[in-house]
Amino acid sequence: MIDIFDTEDKKKEAINKFENLQKYPGWLLLLDIVNENLELLKGQLLNGMESETKEDIDRVRDKIKIFGSIIGTPEMMIKRLSDKDQEIPNFDPFLTKQELIEARGW
Repeated sequence: MIDIFDTEDKKKEAINKFENLQKYPGWLLLLDIVNENLELLKGQLLNGMESETKEDIDRVRDKIKIFGSIIGTPEMMIKRLSDKDQEIPNFDPFLTKQELIEARGW
C-alpha cells in the first residue's frame, strides 16, 4: 500500500484537515446521527430484539464497533500523524558493542 502521508508536509496538511473536519457543521451533524444510532443499537442489546439469535446479536455488536470507529477516526488519525518518529523498541536481550563498552566503563 502506498503511504499517502509519506512527507512531513503531507502529515501536517492532513492533521490540519482532520482538525478542521472536527469543527465542520456537517461532521457535527454526522456525529449526532451516529450517536443516535449507537443509542438505538445499545437499546436493542439491553432491551431485547425481535430475533435474538447469536448472529443477530453479533451483527448489532459489529455495527456498534463500526460506528465507534467512525466517530474516533479524526482524533485517531491526528494522534497517529502527530507522533514524531516513534522509536521501535529493541527486544534484543544482548548488548551492542557500544553498550557493552559503556556498561564495563572501558
